[in-house]
Amino acid sequence: MKLQVVGEPCPKCHALAVHAGVALRGLGLDVPVEEIEDPSQISALDGLTMPALILDGRVVSSGKVLSSPEIEALLAEAVRASLIGAG
Repeated sequence: MKLQVVGEPCPKCHALAVHAGVALRGLGLDVPVEEIEDPSQISALDGLTMPALILDGRVVSSGKVLSSPEIEALLAEAVRASLIGAG
């Protein structure tokens, strides 16, 4: 599992990264939150509104700060889908 927060260094982007970390810990997942703040990397992700949350290469949120419970639900769904796909 790969979780990325995309956005310039700003309070909203930082808050999204913090909420993502709380959600990961809440599910007992030992996954780092990668923060993409480099303008050249951000411009390569054309069309995103900041902050954005990317889970396993798929944009799951753009333009809003999700709460920890909202992110936890997305992560739990991804874990369930990977377990189903592995079976």
